[in-house]
Amino acid sequence: MLGFRIRVRLQVSPYHPPEGYNDWQTRSTWPWQGSPQKPNFDGFNLEYFRTVDKVVRLASDLGIGFEMIMEAWGFEYPFNQRDVFLPEYEELWMRYLVTGYDAFTSVYIWTLMNEYEYYPDGDWRYNRAAVLWTINVHTFRSRYEFHLFFKHNNLKGEHRN
Repeated sequence: MLGFRIRVRLQVSPYHPPEGYNDWQTRSTWPWQGSPQKPNFDGFNLEYFRTVDKVVRLASDLGIGFEMIMEAWGFEYPFNQRDVFLPEYEELWMRYLVTGYDAFTSVYIWTLMNEYEYYPDGDWRYNRAAVLWTINVHTFRSRYEFHLFFKHNNLKGEHRN
């Protein structure tokens, strides 16, 4: 075991723009079935998650901690429209992430959505829908506190092989 801890971010956002990737990405990523142009939110791209699994497992072995970022930035996230990305899909997404990765010792922090400072004007405003979303996500997350069980019982996250 290393004598220090490193925290890095692992972006597992359900969306990356189809017109190109961010400068820090080395390849296109799409975690759902289908494609960014024709998404199928009923299932996941298992090849994508095999890659994430390897990274998380290796980080656990090396003593590296991750901040697991669960959702994308609000202003470039087309699935914010509830007629496209239904609450059921969002819960499926979060449940898959939590049940798949929460038992790993490398997952230190769960971040629901980040980098609000990059929104178009850098300012947060009260939005009733956003507040309700936050309450719903908190309620969901409270129901699925698996890490308390897995870490308490010293399990290593091998439950999703």
